[in-house]
Amino acid sequence: MRNVQKLLFIFTLCLALSCMGSAEGLIRVFGYEGRDVKVPCPYNPGYESYEKYLCKDNCDYPDILITTTEKNKTRFFIYDDQSTRIFTTTISNLQSTDARGYWCGVSRNGKDIYTEVKLETRKDSCCNTVNTIQHIEGGSAAITCPYDSESVRKLKYICRGNQPSKCLHQAMITSNSPQKGRFKLVDDGQSRKFKVTISDLNLNDSGSYLCGVQSNSGLDVFSATVLKVKAYPHKSSTVKPINTATPAASNDLIKGLPDVALFSLSAVLPVLLLLLLTIILVHVFKNKCNKVKDTEIIPNCYKLDFADAPDVWGGEDVYQNDDAIVMRAKQGTMKQENASYRFDNVYGNEADYENVTENEDIYCNEEFHKALRK
Repeated sequence: MRNVQKLLFIFTLCLALSCMGSAEGLIRVFGYEGRDVKVPCPYNPGYESYEKYLCKDNCDYPDILITTTEKNKTRFFIYDDQSTRIFTTTISNLQSTDARGYWCGVSRNGKDIYTEVKLETRKDSCCNTVNTIQHIEGGSAAITCPYDSESVRKLKYICRGNQPSKCLHQAMITSNSPQKGRFKLVDDGQSRKFKVTISDLNLNDSGSYLCGVQSNSGLDVFSATVLKVKAYPHKSSTVKPINTATPAASNDLIKGLPDVALFSLSAVLPVLLLLLLTIILVHVFKNKCNKVKDTEIIPNCYKLDFADAPDVWGGEDVYQNDDAIVMRAKQGTMKQENASYRFDNVYGNEADYENVTENEDIYCNEEFHKALRK
């Protein structure tokens, strides 16, 4: 009885295999959603001129997706390279529902030849875990990328963004070419990590980066890093332009000046004002006396007596005229009447004179004139 059951099982299995024809192994294919994927199907010599196709499920007529006779159909395109004996079917705009089993078929008299295909899809983004690093503008940053022990001799690379499907094609640097501009890749097989160094950082270097390790079967392995570059502090400070139209502009200018400049300005300004005031006073007191307007000496002039104070005017006394002394102006020159008067010592110390001569300056003292009148 058991022998009959075994024979029945073997017969059923053979019948099922005969419906599918012979199988030539399993082809595993991986693709990213929204991108294209290629399904390569090799075949044996002698079948170069035979029709090929890609099908699904039981490969009945409705299950055939495309044949080499049609070549192009909706999202499918097929190409037969007879020199390599591989026909390739491209599926565009890959969807998650495309993840399933397929068959590569070669038509022939009797039973067709089939090769099983397993297609897997993934989202075109990475990754669940993201490493974040921060650096200052003008410095350097190191992005560390780990990998497993089986990938020591495999290709490593890095790209910007977070789309694995484009990463290898847009790689900035690879382990085969480890130096390029500001980027340098160093692979340490002992620690199973490769490090990418970016020198002379600028603000445009901020963003997402993907480290990729090429896989011989299946999709490449990736790790994600986000780099944040902060502006250098001194470069970020700016002084606002002066706008004299409104008072608010002056306030903006003061706010924009560095603290050291404001401190220096506040310290120097009082000294400058004091110096300017001193110069004005010296000029007024030194030039008010003996000031001639046309042919008359300005009246109300008094001698400045500072007692024993030091001579700040360079050895000369300062006098002012009280009474107008008539002076003659002839032929552009000034002549004075020759006269000399002695008065009592009003101050009790020295004899006081009023000299009106050609060779001496004009001195006058209001007290002397008062004594003369009396």
